[in-house]
Amino acid sequence: MTGDYDGLLQIAKATKSGFQVVKKFESWRIAMIQCVDEDEKVSEVSKHVLSDESFILLEGRGYLITALKKDSAFEFFCTCLQPKTVYTVPKNTFHAHAFCSNATVLVVENADTCDANSEKISLDDQQKLMVSRLLPQI
Repeated sequence: MTGDYDGLLQIAKATKSGFQVVKKFESWRIAMIQCVDEDEKVSEVSKHVLSDESFILLEGRGYLITALKKDSAFEFFCTCLQPKTVYTVPKNTFHAHAFCSNATVLVVENADTCDANSEKISLDDQQKLMVSRLLPQI
């Protein structure tokens, strides 16, 4: 996964589909999400309590879904990702992503981002329908 030229340069490449950390240093990490076989379906939203999370679309098509939670209801928003553009979801913002097959996305976040400092909420059928209506046919 990583090459090293006498300590002068480190090279990392994602080698599998899904989420894979390719570089970790002190308090931050870089990961890649590679969708190979099929388009992603949104079934939950999550928020990170301690970290912003940045997404950069490298190839393919993808969408970020952000959500405002008011009491127990969500209001969803969909953003179509443009290549080579940084999209940052601030900490404590509910979000999800939907990437098309063959999409590759770079992710930058705190190295300690994990389930223990994040909150995930499964979407019910009505919420899934609301999100799917926001997404173009992918």
